[in-house]
Amino acid sequence: MADASLMMSLGEDYLDIREQVSRLCEDFPGKYWRNLERQPSSGSYPTEFIEALTDGGYLAALIPEEYG
Repeated sequence: MADASLMMSLGEDYLDIREQVSRLCEDFPGKYWRNLERQPSSGSYPTEFIEALTDGGYLAALIPEEYG
């Protein structure tokens, strides 16, 4: 089981982050994504999902600290 060996090599902080993101994603089940697929392309951006990731501080990791 390759996933288990990966899990063992990650630090506890990373495991906590993984668990927190998994819980956040529970608020966006398959129905949420299927509804987005049915929208015209202009309305299919997952705004609520991105806002939840941003509010949780998970997208901040993509921005270098010197930019805020």
